[in-house]
Amino acid sequence: MPSADSSVTLVPPCRDSCEYGTLFDDRDGKTYKTVKIGTQWWMAENLNLYMDEFSNEPFDGQSGCLFDNPAYCDEYGYGRYYLWSMAMDSAAFFSDDGKGCGSGVVCNPQKNSRVQGLCPAGWHLPSADEWNILYLATGERAEHLRASHDWQYYPNGPSVFSICDIYGFGALPGNEDRTRVNFLTSYEIDEKYSAGVSISYSGMRVYIDWDYKSYGFIRCIKD
Repeated sequence: MPSADSSVTLVPPCRDSCEYGTLFDDRDGKTYKTVKIGTQWWMAENLNLYMDEFSNEPFDGQSGCLFDNPAYCDEYGYGRYYLWSMAMDSAAFFSDDGKGCGSGVVCNPQKNSRVQGLCPAGWHLPSADEWNILYLATGERAEHLRASHDWQYYPNGPSVFSICDIYGFGALPGNEDRTRVNFLTSYEIDEKYSAGVSISYSGMRVYIDWDYKSYGFIRCIKD
């Protein structure tokens, strides 16, 4: 998976002084908080686009809400999780970048090209390399990206709060025991695997490695 890049500059912690913005998605009227970390602009919230609104056929099982509870997608601010093929916009609703991508096939998006996927216009599904740049820029520590709340087994006492979420990224847990979250990338490995990003409550590293073309959350990055 991505190798260390010595040209990436460490970004000083900026939780209270980061450069924040907003992203308005005119497809469904939602507005997302964004944050600039180093040279990258990231969504500081998970994508929450409900694809059934754009098709006459329901996408049963291809996206969902934590605990199968719509409140987690909306009121609680977790956004939706998506199957990798949907995240890539394999049906080409918004662009042809990831057309035909999915499990059992190799669509071979170019490594350095941008795949819009389900992201709003002007933003794209991050590559594994773009996630690696974020990881390196934020000090190679998972807790620097992890939200300081909602992690079931993470103590979040005063002694550790100061190193949680120090860049305003606010990664929330994405599984039912609230110990881990998986994010999707546009990087395809073969017909079965793509690169996935995993952040856990107990791990110090952000893991960027092979994963099945399965489910995860989406953080879009600006073109």
